[in-house]
Amino acid sequence: MNDLVRAMYQNAAEYTWARPQKDARIEGALMARLAFEATRRGDDVADVGGGNGAYGVSLMRQGRNVHLFDITPEMVADSRNRAAEVEKTEGVGLFEATVADARNLPAKKHSFDTTIAYGPFYCLQDTSSRMQMLSELKRVTKPSGSILIQTLNRTAAVRAVMNYWPSLVTVIDWKKFMSTVVMRCLPDSSATLPIFLTAHYWSTTDEVVTILKESRLSTVSVRSVDWPEPDRGQEGLEGSSQDVVDAWSQVIWDYGAIDHLFSAGNTVIFTTTSD
Repeated sequence: MNDLVRAMYQNAAEYTWARPQKDARIEGALMARLAFEATRRGDDVADVGGGNGAYGVSLMRQGRNVHLFDITPEMVADSRNRAAEVEKTEGVGLFEATVADARNLPAKKHSFDTTIAYGPFYCLQDTSSRMQMLSELKRVTKPSGSILIQTLNRTAAVRAVMNYWPSLVTVIDWKKFMSTVVMRCLPDSSATLPIFLTAHYWSTTDEVVTILKESRLSTVSVRSVDWPEPDRGQEGLEGSSQDVVDAWSQVIWDYGAIDHLFSAGNTVIFTTTSD
């Protein structure tokens, strides 16, 4: 997992930083809203798998004290640079960033009021690793605190192939994908799949709920943040005026908690607390 994740993100700092304001404006706005509403000014917030701080630095600006953890050294270094550029005026929180694996966080028990995990869950492909990661999130979060977890829908992988790599449909082992949730080529194929497809765990909502229960995490809310057209639709809004993006964001927010719409998007955010 670590090698695939590093390979995918080590040179992606500029794109990752710009994405919430570029070709994922609705997703970015709603994920930022969820993180903001789950925290308060002065809170200590863990941003686990936070990349280069696209959400963590924003929370710092809003008066939260953020400790970002990420497995990719290049992203962690970039997050420090981004945070350093923020003017240290009254009301701005603190920011710290550490290279760390989400399964073994260098933090004391109950260190954080809230933990944001927009990434680690879908970057861990085996169940034991996901369970270990969830246990760590619980350990570092105060008992009353929220833990926000981002997942990627199984339908998102199929949608990505159709939208961006349609010719790969003939070389993907679809039967294996549906049974193991790992996307690979057919045994007799010499093709190479994009890391984006092979490095992620593509889940269903029911699977995630089961894993959370087994980890003794209670689900407070589940929300899609990018339905009904997470790829081409969001990309089409890149040049739209802010009022249009705001209007679409509100529509998607208002209906994003309807369970039969979850698979219509790529990304689902689970807000949880410890049992």
